[in-house]
Amino acid sequence: NIPPDVPVLKRPVNGSIVRGTSVTLKCYPVSGATRYHFQLSSHPSFADSAEIEWGENQAGWGGVLDGDGKTWYWRARTYNGITYSPWSAPWHFKNGP
Repeated sequence: NIPPDVPVLKRPVNGSIVRGTSVTLKCYPVSGATRYHFQLSSHPSFADSAEIEWGENQAGWGGVLDGDGKTWYWRARTYNGITYSPWSAPWHFKNGP
């Protein structure tokens, strides 16, 4: 089985500052993908208890942040009903007030 393409991340832009307490993670749509899996973590290794969410046929996910100046790391992968793509290269953003 051929995995779907790795998604290309869209926003928040790598290295940007996200103000406030909400964030929307977006990637560009991938042909043949039926689900998008987003992972958000305060550690670049994603080894902590990362928040994991699925988006059924949606290339985006919205979440709540604490607005404390922390750096967050995020990545995405796709699913085509049979298999997963590899994870995208992670991007990071800083959460400001």
